[in-house]
Amino acid sequence: MIKTAYWELTVYGIAFQSAMHLYNVSKTWPAEEAASLTGPLRQTSRAVCSHIAVAWQKRRDEALFVAGLSDAAANATATMVWLQFAFECDYLAEKDHTQMRINYDDIDRLLTKMILEPEKWRER
Repeated sequence: MIKTAYWELTVYGIAFQSAMHLYNVSKTWPAEEAASLTGPLRQTSRAVCSHIAVAWQKRRDEALFVAGLSDAAANATATMVWLQFAFECDYLAEKDHTQMRINYDDIDRLLTKMILEPEKWRER
């Protein structure tokens, strides 16, 4: 039986740390970007974490588990889009952009592996 809590999953750890990093770097962004860039970026990065947590709780039902992980992966992709906008608008430093791209690529890779092999994660 897999007794791991969602917060112990590698993918959750990367997602949470990335969301917190994005929150901290976005604190200095212009106020006029709050609704159109900062908010959506923070929301999608946090949604990755929440969808992983909810999916993990539903892992007894393979379809619900995969659907939740797919939602997490979709939010990771959306976060990468917002990261590109932030970078192109010169709000995000190149080193932060590069690191976040790596992190969200890792998140996507790990979620895809879980989606393709849901039986390995099922609580028995």
